[in-house]
Amino acid sequence: VIASLTLPSPKHICAAHRAGVRILSPAEYVDKGDPDPNHNYRGMMNNYWNTTALAEWQSKLETYVKQTGVDGFAHDLEDEFQRGSPMYTGYPIVVQYSNQAVENAVPTGLVVVAVGWSPDAIDGRLYDYLALSRHGFLYVMAYDMASQLWTRCMASSNAPFYSVKHGLNRYLDVGVAREKLVLATGWYGRSYLCSNESPTLDIAFCSYEEKPFRGAPCSDIGARFHSIWETERMVHGQQKELMSAPQWDTTAGTFFINVLWPVNATSGQMGVYQLWYPDLRSLEMQYQMAIEELQIGGLGMWTMTDLSWVTDFDKGRSQAVLTLLGKYAGPPSPPWPRR
Repeated sequence: VIASLTLPSPKHICAAHRAGVRILSPAEYVDKGDPDPNHNYRGMMNNYWNTTALAEWQSKLETYVKQTGVDGFAHDLEDEFQRGSPMYTGYPIVVQYSNQAVENAVPTGLVVVAVGWSPDAIDGRLYDYLALSRHGFLYVMAYDMASQLWTRCMASSNAPFYSVKHGLNRYLDVGVAREKLVLATGWYGRSYLCSNESPTLDIAFCSYEEKPFRGAPCSDIGARFHSIWETERMVHGQQKELMSAPQWDTTAGTFFINVLWPVNATSGQMGVYQLWYPDLRSLEMQYQMAIEELQIGGLGMWTMTDLSWVTDFDKGRSQAVLTLLGKYAGPPSPPWPRR
């Protein structure tokens, strides 16, 4: 299953179906630009009691599915709201109506809802996760997990193993059925400019300047992004960098390296960056835990574009990542036959 970030074109939908792949459209974009707040995606959440508007929206979604051939919808709302707010109640209702539209249009379709790595109000997102799971799969975004750090600004893993496991268990604790959970791992790492006094390439701990986010003093919003193809090139000698040897962090279940890079493109000043990144070892630990131990419904990633097919080395490493994913994801269950 592929969830598109924009409204998919007919060409892409047909190509996906020929390959036996289901393709989902972002629900928010179907009515994007509609000035009527009663027909706007977020507006309907705030006015969830307006069943007439919701029924009209459902009809619009149903028509869209039939006309375009998409196989369902993906919801990715990352707004802050709290229990008792209109959107807390309205979001599951909007998802419910979109799910009904899909069921009416294509019985083999589905709805997916992207959620934080834990149900515990991550980044201020306190949603009714149990209600959401009744109408769609929860796509647990287990990446960018250093978005809110409350004690110290210290470079850390994008997806620490035990935190990922804790987050999945917390969804089970609140009553979400394990088959409704999909673990989405990030196929990228992040690097932080170390502000330690006179940092060197052999440092174990990297402090960085405060970067507040949604109330927390420290976050990863200032960290650089590195696709898995880039980090694979670096650690396997395909991309020349002045850097340390990879170091495995047992607690995080992730590797990190220290790299000497320019602080900016114009000054020529160099700085030590600490880069935490996923690889086949760390990904397999998470996949095995999710599928074999917790027996959740499936696996996903963010994103396929973080693989590269440019060089023979890139192709080999990218194929290894896909093979690993297939080893644990396996065929979908229940099956979703092509229409």
